[in-house]
Amino acid sequence: MRFKEIKPARHYIEHHSNIPWYEVVGVVLNSKDRRKRGNKLIIKQKDRYILCELKNKTLWVINAK
Repeated sequence: MRFKEIKPARHYIEHHSNIPWYEVVGVVLNSKDRRKRGNKLIIKQKDRYILCELKNKTLWVINAK
């Protein structure tokens, strides 16, 4: 999966901003266990769950727990 930039989606900003952005980016870039479902990407790593969507070479982070 190739993307040029990672941005937070509106849902992430409104509901999940309690998780620091630098942690989310670190998990996305360093994860090896990514699951792709259509244009969505699910990343599970230890205590983190991240849901992303790929649109026009931009990875939008929708959800982070």
